[in-house]
Amino acid sequence: MQTNVVTLKDIIKIIKEKDIVSFSAKWKPSLAWMADGDGWAPIHFAAAYGNPEIIERILEKDQQKWIENRTDDHGFTPLLLAAKYKNYEALKTLLSFGADSKAVTFEGEEIGRA
Repeated sequence: MQTNVVTLKDIIKIIKEKDIVSFSAKWKPSLAWMADGDGWAPIHFAAAYGNPEIIERILEKDQQKWIENRTDDHGFTPLLLAAKYKNYEALKTLLSFGADSKAVTFEGEEIGRA
C-alpha cells in the first residue's frame, strides 16, 4: 500500500532539482520544522541551491517570522548561505521577507565574508 507521506529527504530532493511544481504539491507547513543532521531546514537548502520561488512558497505559506532567520548547527541563516553560495536572487528574496542582514555565524562569518 502506497502512502502519501512526504519526508524531509523528499523535499530536499525536490529543492535540489528546482522542481517548483512538485514542491507546491507536496509542501506542508510541518516540514518547515524538520532539519537534517547539520540543522539544515528546507529553507536552508532553498537558499543554498538558489531557489527564490521555493523560499517565497515556504515563507508565504508558513507566515512564521522566525523561519527566515533560523540557524543551522554552525549559526548559518538561510541569508548567510545564499550569500556564501552566491545565490543573489535567493538573497534578495530573503531580504524582502525581513531576513536579518546583520546575522553572524558562530565562527563570526557574516554576509560580506560568508
